[in-house]
Amino acid sequence: MKPVAWVAGDPLDVSDVDERERAIRSGPASAALPDVDSSEGRQLRRWLVQLIAAERLIAREAGERRVTVEHAPPLDELAADRPALLELGSVAASLLAGSALARAVFAAVTAHVRVNHDRIKRYHADNPEQFLSSPSSASSGTRSWPAQTEIRGSTNVHSGHSSGVS
Repeated sequence: MKPVAWVAGDPLDVSDVDERERAIRSGPASAALPDVDSSEGRQLRRWLVQLIAAERLIAREAGERRVTVEHAPPLDELAADRPALLELGSVAASLLAGSALARAVFAAVTAHVRVNHDRIKRYHADNPEQFLSSPSSASSGTRSWPAQTEIRGSTNVHSGHSSGVS
């Protein structure tokens, strides 16, 4: 046994990474994958370690919180589009897109997180390039920001619902 990571005190063995890489390399995306001995191939293995570790953390957290796939929101409640999903990071994006349990845990962990609308407005003002509304923005993957004269209250992070608190 050769651990490459530890998840809550349990080893993630290199054989688990080898097995996952074999499965990916024998699948439909195999032609798009980097050569095994290249720097990109080594990066793929590092990414797989992160992915497997995150999967195990999700399973552990789901058990501790008694969360099941029935608690999973649809993906579009967590991220408006693919660019928004990828802003969470490639491991998180992969897990949320492919795992109802990951979405359920994400929703449980963030259920009580609220973001004040003043902070949202400030983020928008500080990052206008992410919210372009010109016709060319549709092809670039940027999102448009709805025109609002007044934003009040707070927003639940994963649902976008306003609490009405001001």
